[in-house]
Amino acid sequence: MDQKGGQQGKFSFSVVTSGRQNICFTPNTPNPNIAPPNKLKVEFDIFSNEEDVDGKKTGEKVSELQANIRILNNRILGIRDEQKYQKEREAQFNETVKSINKRVYVWALIQVILIGLVCYWQLKHLRRFFEAKKLV
Repeated sequence: MDQKGGQQGKFSFSVVTSGRQNICFTPNTPNPNIAPPNKLKVEFDIFSNEEDVDGKKTGEKVSELQANIRILNNRILGIRDEQKYQKEREAQFNETVKSINKRVYVWALIQVILIGLVCYWQLKHLRRFFEAKKLV
């Protein structure tokens, strides 16, 4: 940036990015053939308020990032707890399914045996009936 000023006055300059900044001063003389004065007084007032382009201080940004990281960590812990709970429920559900399958198998076996016994009893009963009536 090139800025020219009078013999007295204030000049302010705000940088967009942090880093090294170079400042060059050249005395202003009306006639270039005349040598500049031997003494030149320059005063610097440098202010650093640690603000970024968006106006937030760096400390505020760091604390905001820390808060966001804490929120994300809490969400991750919540998801992990939910996964553990779902795994426990799945194991419990699998045990319940195995128990029900075993009961269904046993009940079906009992039904087949009962149907077989009833068929045997009916055949025996019918044979006696037909022998009593002398049809066989």
